[in-house]
Amino acid sequence: MFRRAVTLCLLGAISLWGADDRYFTAFWNVENLFDTVDDPRTNDEEFTPTGKSEWSIDRLNTKYQ
Repeated sequence: MFRRAVTLCLLGAISLWGADDRYFTAFWNVENLFDTVDDPRTNDEEFTPTGKSEWSIDRLNTKYQ
């Protein structure tokens, strides 16, 4: 068991030794991402085809891209 732990530690150290110091972070803010179907449990009436913004499937697909 001790031999396995030492081997894993050595492998981890070797893999970190050759790693680059570059980091990449990405996220997608989906807080304001609505579909076109009215859900009575949420406040999304503005983003339906009959709502104030007249949100359509085409506009939704454009936002997804």
